[in-house]
Amino acid sequence: MGVLDHNLGSETVDITGWTLSDNSYKKLLLDNVLTDPNERIMHPGESVAIKDISPVQLSNNQDIIMLCDSTGARIDRVNYNKRMVQSGKPVVFLSPRDTLT
Repeated sequence: MGVLDHNLGSETVDITGWTLSDNSYKKLLLDNVLTDPNERIMHPGESVAIKDISPVQLSNNQDIIMLCDSTGARIDRVNYNKRMVQSGKPVVFLSPRDTLT
């Protein structure tokens, strides 16, 4: 299980201290998997793949993935449901509308 984070903005972002969490609010501090501080600097258009998201656990039925900054403010949130999940294939969120139904 993994998550891909992508900087869609026009400014460089330092994601030091940021967290991913699931619907149960289990949190993964990104610093624990991106141990090189240079990995935490995301320039516009750059992506980072986070392969091991433990302790976050995502359900195959439905769940929420939340990204929060170092102050705990929510930066992004996506949700998915059972019809979006196919075994062995990633769930892709292209726009906020993808998660509304």
